[in-house]
Amino acid sequence: MKEINLRFDVTFSPNFIRSAAVLTMLLAAARELGSETVSIATYYPAPSGVYTRIITTGNTVLARDNGSVAIGGAVLPIGQTKLAVLSGRVGIGTSTPEAALTVVGGLQVGALAGPCNALLDGTMRWSFGDLQVCKGGTWSSITTVP
Repeated sequence: MKEINLRFDVTFSPNFIRSAAVLTMLLAAARELGSETVSIATYYPAPSGVYTRIITTGNTVLARDNGSVAIGGAVLPIGQTKLAVLSGRVGIGTSTPEAALTVVGGLQVGALAGPCNALLDGTMRWSFGDLQVCKGGTWSSITTVP
C-alpha cells in the first residue's frame, strides 16, 4: 500500500489568540455565573425607604444635610417624640427645642466625684443631698434639699 502524506500549515493571528483566551476564561467561569449567591452593594441612606432596624459598626451620620432626627415619633413634629435634634438644638421629651438643650419633664443630676476645675465650670452635681454647681474652682450649693 502506498503512503499518503498530508501537510497542514495552521497560522493564528494575535487577535484570534486573544479572543480564544477570553472565550476560554468565560466558559471556565460559567459555573460561577450560575451560582445561587447574589451580592448587591449599596449605600446608606438609600434614596428613600423605611427601615425597621439599622445596625452600624462604625460612625453613623443621620440627617447630614441640615435635616432633623427624631426618636420615638413617626414624623417631626410629634408630641410623643422622646428625642429630637433640630438645627443644632436637642429636645428631650419635645420635638421643638427652643434652647441648645430643652428638657420637658424631670432632670436628674447624679453624683460627680473630684474637684471643681476650669473644665467643669457650669457643671451641676448632686452631692450628699445638696445640688451644687462648679464655678471658679469651687463647688457651690444651689440649694439644700431637706
